[in-house]
Amino acid sequence: MATFTNGVLNSSTSNSLTFINNATASGASDASYVAGPVVKIGNSNFEFPIGKGGFYAPSILGIGGGTF
Repeated sequence: MATFTNGVLNSSTSNSLTFINNATASGASDASYVAGPVVKIGNSNFEFPIGKGGFYAPSILGIGGGTF
């Protein structure tokens, strides 16, 4: 489980943040999110805690896995 409280986590194509199957993320907001690539492994539903430029803009993935 990843809990976002304050601050932006920066990732890159060579250093992405990866969530394993059944992982969760909570607490993301305009004040705390991932800026850059996030990878989800597995087939559970997942809300990507992503944003850019001070704005949280989650992307929700249903059944299946993928990269955003």
